[in-house]
Amino acid sequence: MTQENSIIETLKSVGSIVGLITGAFVVFDRFIRNQPFLSFEPRESNDKSIELRVHNVADEGLLIQKIVVEPRQLAAFAFGENVRATIEAAASMHYDDSRIAFVPAQSTSLLPMIVYSEWNKCPEDTKLSVVVHWRPSSSRFFWTRPIKICRTVGELKGLEKATRLQSSIVRSK
Repeated sequence: MTQENSIIETLKSVGSIVGLITGAFVVFDRFIRNQPFLSFEPRESNDKSIELRVHNVADEGLLIQKIVVEPRQLAAFAFGENVRATIEAAASMHYDDSRIAFVPAQSTSLLPMIVYSEWNKCPEDTKLSVVVHWRPSSSRFFWTRPIKICRTVGELKGLEKATRLQSSIVRSK
């Protein structure tokens, strides 16, 4: 009888552990599954060489509430292609940014990077950190984890050069 009890207790322990792991995975999946993907991409035009690509994988739209760039004096991101969006991005270095962008469900938005005059004076090994604060547009979640993407200034300047080279190759055809 003690051997049967030990087998039952072992099965209970294994079942409890599997249940805890499953529960932890479900909670983790709810926080990570609909999180957008970020990447730096070259632009085809030379007016703004780099853009931040925000890919929304969720079945609902998302709101980009804030983009924090560190060091702040190097760059900002425009929430559109027009002159007003560019001016707002350029001015965001001097005040707290209150702009909001909407990314439709299962789509991609491109946010042009605006560089300040300090960009060209900055050492290439300087780390540029971009943190995107977002939330689903239906606001059923109480908390979303900000997304962070980091690159060095040298990597991004290399991406600028690749963009210019790509544009000159396309024009020559």
